[in-house]
Amino acid sequence: MKATLINTLATRVAALLLACCCFSSCAIFRPRPPVYDPVLLPSGVEIQDLVKPEGPVAKAGDTVRIHYHGTLLDGTVFDSSVERGQPIDFILSDPPPPPTFLHEGVLGMRLKARRRVTVPAGIGFGPDSESELPADQVLFFRLELLEILESEEAPATP
Repeated sequence: MKATLINTLATRVAALLLACCCFSSCAIFRPRPPVYDPVLLPSGVEIQDLVKPEGPVAKAGDTVRIHYHGTLLDGTVFDSSVERGQPIDFILSDPPPPPTFLHEGVLGMRLKARRRVTVPAGIGFGPDSESELPADQVLFFRLELLEILESEEAPATP
C-alpha cells in the first residue's frame, strides 16, 4: 500500500514537471519580441525595424552586404536576393545615388538586423520609369544586414 502511494505520488510529480516544461515552451508563455514603431524619413520612405540586435551600426562610407526581398502591394515579388541566394554588396554613400531608398533603408541598421522599408508610389519607380514594374507602385522591401565589410572588399556602388 505504501509503495503504491509513493508510486502514485511520484507519477503525479513527474506529470506536473512535464506539464510545466511543456507550458514553458508554449507560445503564450514565451516572451514576445519587441515591436518597433515605423519611422517616416524626410524623403517619404518609411522604415520599421523588425529585429534590432546589439552590435555595430551601418553608417555612410561603410561597405555593407545585405539580403533584400522586394514585393508590390499585391505580394508579387519583383526582385529578391534571398530567392537568388546572392546577397548584394555596396557602399553607403552620403548623399546616396538614385535610387536612394535602398541606402536610406540600410543607414542606421545594426549588424544582423532586419528592417521593413516602404517606398511610396512615385519615389521608387515613378511615372516615367523604364523599369519592368508598373509605374507609380508602392514598393515593400525586407532588408537584412548580413555584414559590414572591410574597405578592401568594397565593390562599386550600384
